[in-house]
Parts: sequence; C-alpha cells; structure tokens
Amino acid sequence: EGKRIGCRHSGTVSEIPRLRCRESTPFDKGGVGKGSVDGRGRAGRQTCEGAQLDAVSKRAGHTPLVKGGGREADGGLERSARASRFARVKRAALLLVVLAVGAAARAQPPPEAWALFGDGRAVAWRPRPAWTPDSLQSAARGGLLVLQRNGFPQARLDSAVVDSGAVRLYATLGAPLRARAVRVEGAGAIPEARLLALAETRAGAVVRDSVLAADVRRILAAYAAAGLPLARAEVAALAVTPDGADVTFRVDEGNAVRLAAVRVPEGARTSARFAARVAGVRAGRVLRSYDPARVAERLRATGFYRRVGAPAVEIGEDGRATLVLDVDEAPPGAFDLVLGLLPPATPGARAQFIGTGSLDLQNLFGAGYGVSLRLNRLPGQTASASARASGAYLFGGPLRASLLFDGLQQDSTLATQRYRAEAGYTLSGVEVVGLVTRDGTRPGQAGARVSTTGGTGGANARQRIARSDATFTGLGLRYARLDAPANPRRGALLDVLVEAGRRARAFTEAREDGLVRVRTRERQERVEAHARAYVPTFARQAFVVGGDFYALRSPTFDEGDLFRFGGAATLRGYDEERFRARTAARALAEYRYALDAGSYAFAFADAGYVDQPDLRTPDDAANDATRQTLAPERGLFPGYGVGLQLSTAVGLVTATYAASPESGLAQGRVHVGLAFGL
Repeated sequence: EGKRIGCRHSGTVSEIPRLRCRESTPFDKGGVGKGSVDGRGRAGRQTCEGAQLDAVSKRAGHTPLVKGGGREADGGLERSARASRFARVKRAALLLVVLAVGAAARAQPPPEAWALFGDGRAVAWRPRPAWTPDSLQSAARGGLLVLQRNGFPQARLDSAVVDSGAVRLYATLGAPLRARAVRVEGAGAIPEARLLALAETRAGAVVRDSVLAADVRRILAAYAAAGLPLARAEVAALAVTPDGADVTFRVDEGNAVRLAAVRVPEGARTSARFAARVAGVRAGRVLRSYDPARVAERLRATGFYRRVGAPAVEIGEDGRATLVLDVDEAPPGAFDLVLGLLPPATPGARAQFIGTGSLDLQNLFGAGYGVSLRLNRLPGQTASASARASGAYLFGGPLRASLLFDGLQQDSTLATQRYRAEAGYTLSGVEVVGLVTRDGTRPGQAGARVSTTGGTGGANARQRIARSDATFTGLGLRYARLDAPANPRRGALLDVLVEAGRRARAFTEAREDGLVRVRTRERQERVEAHARAYVPTFARQAFVVGGDFYALRSPTFDEGDLFRFGGAATLRGYDEERFRARTAARALAEYRYALDAGSYAFAFADAGYVDQPDLRTPDDAANDATRQTLAPERGLFPGYGVGLQLSTAVGLVTATYAASPESGLAQGRVHVGLAFGL
C-alpha cells in the first residue's frame, strides 16, 4: 500500500506497516511538491492512518547461552527449543501476512483510464506501468516527463481528479521549445546540407525527443547507403537560450567497409556464395545500405532455416570485413503421406481409400535449388502426378525460376498434361510472376467414342473428348508474410494468376454424309486466386479466413478443360475432385488453438460455389456414378468439421474429419497425414 516492506536475510522482520490512505495528489504549482489536491478537489496534505505490527527481533535458530548442568541445563535447553519453535511459527505467520499484503496490492485493479490534458486538450499517453490510483505521485512525474519530451519543458501539473478508478491529470503546457539553429558536426563524406535536409528537426520546429531519435536514425541510414555502416551519430548538444534551442548533431563517419567474405556456420549446407546473394551483398565491394534486420528477414523468407539470428560484421586487423550469418538450417526436405477414407458413393458400394504422397527437397547443393514430386490416388480409376523444379536468387538478385509438370489419367476417358515455366521477381515483398503454359488433352478409348451429344452440347453427334492443345501466357502476384510458417497466428497470403491463350481442338463428328474430322481454334482465359489472413485473438488462439476462386472463360469446353474441385485441398466435406467446374469458389473460416509451436487443434467451415455444365452422354446413362458426376450442378455447397495437427518426434501428424449437409455428419470424410523431415 505504498510502503516498502523489507526483511533481513537473517530472518528479522523490522517493520510491516498497515496504512489506510485517502486518495490525494501531492502537487504544488511548480510540479511535484508537498501540496495536494484530493479526489474531491480540496487542497490539503496526504493523510495516512494505520497501525504497525510489533517488531520481531528474534533471529532464526537463536538460543540463549545456558550455563551449568543437570536439570537446570536440561530445562534451559527445553525452553530454548520451545522459544525456537515459537519464533519459527511467528516468522511463518509474518510471511503469510507479507504474502497477503502483496497479493492484495497486486489484486487492486488498475484505473480504467489515465488521461493527461495539456491546456485543456488531451495528450496521447500510455503510462507504463499501469499505476493504481494511489500512485499519483509517480504518475505525475511520468506525465510531466511525457510533456517535456514532447517539447514543453515548462509544463506543470495543476490538478488531478480521481473518479471511480479513472484519473485525469491537468497541466499547463507553457511555451514550446523551438529550435533556433540546427547543425551537424563531423560531416565530410556527406554534405552537411544533405543531412540537415533529411532531419525533421529544423529551425522553428518544436524540439521533441522522438523526432531527434528519428533524425539520428535517418543520418545513420544515409551513411550506411554511402558505404559507411560503421558511422555513429548522436545529439551532442541542446543549448537552450531565450530565443530557442541550438541543436547539434555529432557524426563519427568511421571508415568505408569493404566486404571480404560471407561466413556461414561450420557444417552448413548453404554455400557462402548463395548466402551472399540472399543477403544482397557481394564480396570485394564496399558494403552499402547494410541493414541487419533486412538481411535477417531475407534469409528467413527463403524457408531454408529453422532459426535466423542477427547477422554481424567483423572487422579484421587489416580493415577487411566479414559478414557472419547466424542461422540454424531446416531439414533438407520433407516427405508427406495423406490417406483418406471416403464413405460409399451408393448403397451397397464399398468405402474407398484415397491418398497423396509427396517429396519436397529444398536448398539442394546449398545453392537454393528445390525439387518436389507428388502422386495422387483419386476415387475411381483416376490418378495424377506433378513435379516441380525451381531455383531462387538467380544472377545475384531476387529472381526465381520454376519448371512445372502436371499430369492426370482418368481411366480410359482422357489424359491431360500441363507444362509451365515461371519467372518471378520480388519487389518490396511482392513477387511479380510471368508464366507460359502448354496444355494437352488426349482422349482414351472411351473418350474417343462418338456420342449423340458432345461436351459442348452440339446438335451433331461427336466424340466425347476432343484432342486439344493450348498455349497460355499470363501474369501473377504472390505475397506471403507469416510469423511462423508451421503454425502462423499473424500474417497474410495472396496468390493470383491470370492466363490467356488459344486452344486448338480436333474431334470426329458424325454428319449425314458420314464421319468428318473437325478442327477448331478458340480463345480461352483462366483465373486462379487464393488468399488467407491470420488474425490472433486470445492467447494461443487465432482466426483464419480466406477464399479461393477459379474461373474459365471459353466458347466451348471439354471435360479436360474444366477445374477439378472438391476434397481436402479445395472443398472439405466432399469427395476428391467431385466437381468439374467452369467457375468455382470457396470461402473458409477456421478457429485454431495452438498446443505448442507446431501443433494446433481447429474447427472449420467452408462455403463453396460450383457452376458445373452438363457433361453427360448417352453412354453415361447406364453408369449411375458417372451420370451423377457429370450432371449439371450450380449452387452453394457448405462443409464443416474439426481437425488436429501435432508436432511429434517423427514429424507432423494431421487428422481431419469433414462432413457436409449432403452426406450428413455420420458419413464424413476422414483424412490422416504424416509429414517428416529428411
């Protein structure tokens, strides 16, 4: 309650006051003083009433000297033992009192609001720590310090009002302290006029501590950009005169730093050459625009490191510099295996197992190259495969290049292949992507069969799947900023790709004069977008919102042109690739509770929109599953469920249970996955 309680190490408690103080504020007109204004606005002195506990002076374990022997000595020892036990009991009781007093002080709620007013106007103030109403004297000093640092050295506190835990301090600001002259000492490599132009503190401006500190940072940034990262700057003098303040910055420019080498931890896979490219520096050149925080951020953005510490520049006796990187490398790759169980599609049918296996290798040869392979076993007799190879920070800059392949085989109906080349350049955290895509669709035995209706719904009979090839060019934007890739609680992701091209088709059409080979050429446009936002809510909890969008614009289309939608990666609660859509979208919401750095439990809800055209042919009439899959569908398809991700000694274990109103809660889809580092 405002008094310090002290105990000697030997166990003697000298004084424990119990005070009852009415709320009062000790001010006088000159600032903090002996006068006071209480919570009702009356002047007076701070008054405290109370009583003190008696001082206890016995030391722990002290026994009086006993002389003589026999019964007298035994009685003295017995009395001494009883006194020692009594002293220990009293010390324990006093300790409980001390703990209770401390707990009561900590339990006292802070005021609902601390408000500081200068000349009747509110002043931005966030007191640290959050004082209680009986700490007005300390709060007054803090308030005056805030006003003085904001350029009002003559400010004084006039009064205070305490009302239901809220405290308002009223002050007279006085005349602001304005700069009369500003100069820089020690400037040589950079002209003084240029440094003064960077500073916000100029003649006639109010002198504020925060602005002076920002000016020092601007001066140091200018020297770092000029190849003098070892320069030092400070506010050397602030001379106050009746006409204002004379501000003097002092600069020690140091020597230019020529980078001799970049050093990575011993045994690291990352080569020093690649690390230098990521850091944006080159050996043998003057170290310019060196920003340790920016270097660490660029290393962290690669995803190659489990931990990134602050880099350091070591200067040798010969004046040559070495950039030392403090990193712990992540595993060189990961293997993922996901198994899914789908309920029977029709009564009497069996449940189906599906699965995905992927292998991702990163930072190959320590040069930032990556390779990934993925195999998917989908419902029915359908399988897909994909491969990707990429290189990052090519030619010494933030340039990335990738080659991709995607292939799909759907029983004897069709096979598709897609080849894509990408090049991306990162600018201010946003990657601008240019891409070229080559698509091909080949009909199988069933797809080449001529039916009375085709994929376009034409009047003439034609084969179900046309042979087609297309070339697309496009642009994209990618942005990713997450606080923790494995279990993010704050950040955002954005990935948008727009493509346009021409597709050439060749198919057989049945006409009155017989079978005719038809060739067409048409323009197609595709859009694909993904967005996620991670918002922390309470401790260990986060809310995730996002959306996906797919759209195809084309005069005609085949099944191989459409987007395959549904399943664990697109619309949870539905079979894998259940829909063939020309337009599809999903809005998602997840609420996560973090169990540790890499583990969390979550509940989710998806809302999907699908526009699937009629792809049925007369041959599909006898096949209930095919007829249902290719029937036209348009509308909303919600899904919901729960999941868990656990970080174990083996790797990441994931499990989800997803259901939809269409199948019901009891007929949900189960997915279990395992990912471990190599």
